[in-house]
Amino acid sequence: MSVSVTPDWLRQRGGDCDRLAEQWTAQRAPGLAACDALGAAAPGWEFRGSLDQLADRWEQLSKAVEQRTSEVGDKFRDTAGNWDHHEHGIGGFFRHLFN
Repeated sequence: MSVSVTPDWLRQRGGDCDRLAEQWTAQRAPGLAACDALGAAAPGWEFRGSLDQLADRWEQLSKAVEQRTSEVGDKFRDTAGNWDHHEHGIGGFFRHLFN
């Protein structure tokens, strides 16, 4: 089995990472709202005290995943740009070598 990678393919993966990061961002508020709704629906229950911790942790982790996913997308695009740069440089080298 072989794997073929091109600069366009790398840029597409960068776009995939961008969309995934956007989805994480979109899910942050519903997750926090669910903690609020659960707390409001359970007056007098002891677990309500831990919901703030749960919400804080959810927010921190979702931001971390979003940031890391964005960074990976940037690296895919950087790799594609470097590939193009080196490909043109090598092509130019051989053109000058044989002309």
